[in-house]
Amino acid sequence: MRRRKSRNVCILLAGGVVIYSLLKFITSGSGYEKSELPLNKDNKYRWQSSNRAKCKPRRNIVFVKTHKTGSSTVTNILHRHGDKKDLVFALPRDGQFRLDWPWSMRNDSFHLPEGVRPNIICHHGRYDRETLARVMPRDTVYVTILRHPVKQYDSTFNYMGFKKLLAIQDKVNYLLREDLRVNSDRLKLIRNGMAFDLGLNSSNFDNSVEIESFLENLKREFDLVLLAEFFDESLVLLKDLLCWPLEDVTYFKLNVRKLQENTTHFSVKTINNMQRWNNVDFLIYRQFRDILKEKIAEKTRSKDGARFQTEIKKLRAENARMRELCLRNVTKTVTLQYGVVVNKMELNKGLDPRTRAKCDDMRRNEVDYIKYLRDKQSSFGISGSNTKVSLERASQNCALEVKKKKERIVRINCNGNEGKGTKY
Repeated sequence: MRRRKSRNVCILLAGGVVIYSLLKFITSGSGYEKSELPLNKDNKYRWQSSNRAKCKPRRNIVFVKTHKTGSSTVTNILHRHGDKKDLVFALPRDGQFRLDWPWSMRNDSFHLPEGVRPNIICHHGRYDRETLARVMPRDTVYVTILRHPVKQYDSTFNYMGFKKLLAIQDKVNYLLREDLRVNSDRLKLIRNGMAFDLGLNSSNFDNSVEIESFLENLKREFDLVLLAEFFDESLVLLKDLLCWPLEDVTYFKLNVRKLQENTTHFSVKTINNMQRWNNVDFLIYRQFRDILKEKIAEKTRSKDGARFQTEIKKLRAENARMRELCLRNVTKTVTLQYGVVVNKMELNKGLDPRTRAKCDDMRRNEVDYIKYLRDKQSSFGISGSNTKVSLERASQNCALEVKKKKERIVRINCNGNEGKGTKY
């Protein structure tokens, strides 16, 4: 009798284990663990795919900054993320704001102490894969951005002041076929500017063999090429590639010309002339337009398609929310370098310090960010800058403040590692 009772107890226990295992399997079949889920503001679980939770954020990024393509906005995104995560930037040498552009990047285009490799390169410099491979870690993600060549060329022509520089009366009908004997770095962008930024020498602009090899190399070497015409879609693809949260790719459009200078209507004849003149830029753009469209189509068709489309909408909604929260109005200011008029953003009054700091970061231009990052990295002996700053530990989340001239405060977030670079 005792044996029978013992056997029944064992059977009941075994059955209980089986039922418990089945229930656990069923509840976890969707790929979620409740204990690992973040809470939203209502303390309700916000369900996320475990596949997305498993990806590891990428730390090492090269962004080849092309001219007049929306690249300043992408650079600001990288600045903010790298600053928040205390990643090391390969900054231009002291007193410079470009990585030796219009010459190709070299090992000494930026200064870093021996033994410290940068995580991010994102400033103007001509693409040179061999140099970048020597400077950056092996797992680096390579990204750039393009814009339709007609729009990019029009924007470049105005922003760089070519009309004044070349004493051109009517730039729309200027066919750019003359010998341009003007000593100016800017003229490196007067033909195939995007191709030039991506490393093709002007002597090869009409060399079909070199152009074909150039296009194949770009296709092989870049992990993602963003397009200004598909900017939000490109950013969601970028944040997926880098395994970043959506909030890290929110943005304000930076370095944008004032509205009345922002559109030019060209005749078919002029566009055809542009296409002949900027032959390589058109080839690059078409190649990567087709690649990006296919990436978007594949993502949309996949089981992840609904999430992808939803995040595009969320990005646009969050951008609109941040504009409403942060920006009072948009005024005009003249840039110091070439005299072109661009938009300047003014912040709303009465913002709390944390919100104001976030808004200020989103509108901060590249030159100011480089200066700030130099101060930050020099305080930890990283950038090679001689600037001396005093540091104060300010809060439990390891926020540091750099006190500079006129009592202006610039924040540094160290997240516990005090901004030290990665050792390799």
